[in-house]
Parts: sequence; C-alpha cells; structure tokens
Amino acid sequence: MSFIQIIEFTTSRPDDFEDLIREWQDATEGQRRVLRGTVTRDKDKENTYVHIVEFPSFEDAMANSDLPATAMLAEKMDKLAQGSITFRNLEVERVEDMGSSAGTRSAGMVRRSFNRPDEVRPFEKGSGQLELINSNGGPVGRATFRPGWRWSEHVKPIAGTDSCEAPHVGYFVAGRMRVVMDDGQEMEFGTGDFAVIPPGHDAWIVGDEDCVVIDWQGFGDYAKR
Repeated sequence: MSFIQIIEFTTSRPDDFEDLIREWQDATEGQRRVLRGTVTRDKDKENTYVHIVEFPSFEDAMANSDLPATAMLAEKMDKLAQGSITFRNLEVERVEDMGSSAGTRSAGMVRRSFNRPDEVRPFEKGSGQLELINSNGGPVGRATFRPGWRWSEHVKPIAGTDSCEAPHVGYFVAGRMRVVMDDGQEMEFGTGDFAVIPPGHDAWIVGDEDCVVIDWQGFGDYAKR
C-alpha cells in the first residue's frame, strides 16, 4: 500500500516555503519518488500549514528522504519555520470511496500533463525513461526508449526477472519496437499501432529513432526500483 507523510509547521513566510518546494522539484527532476503533494492551511491555527505527501511505498519515501536535495530542503525549511516542524509517517491500510452511489455520482473532467508527471523512472545507462501519471482509473505511463534500448539489458537489472512480466496495453506514438515472447512468437510495432503484449517477453528498439509508448496497463511497477 502507499505511504503518507504529514508535515506540519508554522511560518509567517508561506511564499518562501513555496519557493523552496519549487526549487526542490527542479533539483530532483527524474529522481524523486513522490506520487502527489497537497498543501493546506489550518483554519483554526494562525500561520499553520500542513503538507500531505503521498509515496507509492515506505521504501520510496525513504529513498526520497535520502536525496541530497531533500536534506537541503529540510534544513532550509527549518530556518523559515517558527518553532519545530512535526512529521507523521503513515502507512495506508485501506482507501474507501465514500462519495455518492455509482448511479448518482457525477464524474468530473481531469486534465494532466506528462510534462509534469507524478513520477519519473529512468532506465539503465541513460537509455530512456518512464513518466507516470496516477489517476483514479490506475497509473498511465509514457515511456521513451532511446535507440539501442533493450529490455534484457536496460530494464532486466531493475526488474530482477528473466523476462518482462508486465502485461502491456498501449499505443505507439513514435518509433519502432520488436517484441519476442518467451514461446518464440515475434512481432514488430511502430508509429500509430495499438498493442497488446502479454507477460513473458523481451523487446528492443528498431532503427535510430526514439520509441515513445503510452501504456495504461503495464507501467504501474515497470522499472520500479
């Protein structure tokens, strides 16, 4: 389950805090493990703010804390706060939808951008990356595979499995990729193709063009460290 950290502090300089957060985001681009952050102001306590930060897991939260930029952020926040900053570390046990019934619930529109993903997971040896957006319907990813990328070389060391065990359902935005199943079946996908790829396969890039794939099924744990 996911992990939540709650950070409460008092300050008369909230704008300076926001500048620190933006500075940290720039410094940790492609490294941070955060799913989402919520900034709140306490209506009953003057100048009191609560940041709610959600991570995929406790391990991701600890890895995020170990980033040098995170340590620097904590030091600068401490100087802006009035009094001590308090932290609460919460393991999520259950999430319930307590809205109106399915028959009367009104679904609102959502607009997200892969230019500001919830998480970025780099592949080995600078061979590309996965940008992940978490939605109510599950994670959706945009992966960029650079020329020379091959799953067995650039993702296998991260996954720790003999072949890719992720089931993919996605769309090829650009480039070409060759996929070979463990049973020997082969298929090549290219720009404009819709793809269903079962678990148990290797894959590699064909040609000298970046391959970009949008996947709404198999990227939730893909290349997750």
